[in-house]
Amino acid sequence: MATENPWRARRIQAELEKLGIKVGLATVSRYLPKGGPDEEQRQRWMTFLRNHRDALSAMDLLLIPTVRFKRLYVWFEVGHKRRVVINEEHLRRVLLEYVGYYNRERVHTLLRDSPMGRPVEERSSSHAQVVGQPRLGGLHHRYA
Repeated sequence: MATENPWRARRIQAELEKLGIKVGLATVSRYLPKGGPDEEQRQRWMTFLRNHRDALSAMDLLLIPTVRFKRLYVWFEVGHKRRVVINEEHLRRVLLEYVGYYNRERVHTLLRDSPMGRPVEERSSSHAQVVGQPRLGGLHHRYA
């Protein structure tokens, strides 16, 4: 039934019940052929990956407990363009940029003891517009 028709498990189960065969949905699902993506879908995915390879990266944040029961945070990132691991220098630069953003530019409205605070900017005219300035590679924005 599954190879001759594009039916799903529930439809096959219903057809078998019409024939007087009572079988569970899990049993029907177990015997259905496992079909992967067809060639057209696979080709579209490969084209997407090839076209966006320069902008894609894989990343992970790990928490490693140390012998003295402290936490060690490890940020791991691999760029797909060259398939290289982001080095320590790059990681330090990104972390320093984030600390600077967090302490100088982030809005701490609920904290009474904000790290440095940011002064309120006066509008230059009544027609001034709000402009977003990307920070941390566009992950955050500062608005002026």
